[in-house]
Amino acid sequence: MDEPSTEFPHGALGVFRPIVISVAPEHQAELTAIIDWKAGRIGMMDLMSRLEALQRKRSDVLVEP
Repeated sequence: MDEPSTEFPHGALGVFRPIVISVAPEHQAELTAIIDWKAGRIGMMDLMSRLEALQRKRSDVLVEP
């Protein structure tokens, strides 16, 4: 493989392409709550309540045999 294709596998302008990320399914609910808060759809207290509820739910799942 030649050097330019090694350094720029998506071409010379590939560095300007948008970054694509994914979120693990188990973290989707937290991300949705944060997006709602950032968009102004919920307040800080609602965000904290949602996150605490999700944490309790996960703790309950870990405790059960």
